[in-house]
Amino acid sequence: MSTPSKIPARVDQIIPHGHGTYSLLLLPERRVPRYLPGQFLHLALDPYDPSQHWPESRVFSIASPYGSLPLRILFSVVGRYTRRMEQELRPGATVWLKLPYGEFCIKTDAEAVLVAGGTGISAFTAFLGALPHQPPPHPVTLLYGARTPELLVYRPLLQQWQRATPNFRVLYFAESGDLPNDVLPGRLSCQAAFTAAHNPHSARFYFSGPPAMLANFTRHMHDDFHIDHTRLIIDAWE
Repeated sequence: MSTPSKIPARVDQIIPHGHGTYSLLLLPERRVPRYLPGQFLHLALDPYDPSQHWPESRVFSIASPYGSLPLRILFSVVGRYTRRMEQELRPGATVWLKLPYGEFCIKTDAEAVLVAGGTGISAFTAFLGALPHQPPPHPVTLLYGARTPELLVYRPLLQQWQRATPNFRVLYFAESGDLPNDVLPGRLSCQAAFTAAHNPHSARFYFSGPPAMLANFTRHMHDDFHIDHTRLIIDAWE
């Protein structure tokens, strides 16, 4: 994998999706090292001085495939740092990126069930966007959940990708709001993930979302549904 690089980037667009959720589009000012779908970056709001330590930053999945510009990340305002992002970032502003990191890469040599909670979908989008050009040899099922249908930010793109890709399907979930016909009521669940698999004990399950969700799913998928730990892969940044 590529050695991480530190790169300044200009904010191109900030797209609000409601409820404190935003897409951030970034134009790097230097060459971006090659990264794989599922990897992540560190984003720093304060200037980076090579003679000093790397400034305070947060990590975000890279939602766009390598070679596609602008770089895209998806974030929700859930703490002090993301509040700073909401308040301080404007088109034309400069941020610093350090990338790539992580090994959350989807394998297609077996059935894959992907479970994305909220902005956790961004860990999967670079992989999913390539499926129409490289149809998977085994089934790929995505379970995508959010608080409201409006926060299923990638639903229009996913609908396009699903129509264009054999062996790929999506199940949408929303906890509240006026639900379209293709969105199921309620939260993501282990039962839904298990039953979504054609052959659950030979499939791999990939989870991306809030830490509490990751802990809950991995524990119950193993204890209640007897899925081997080696087939439960989480998007853990630590």
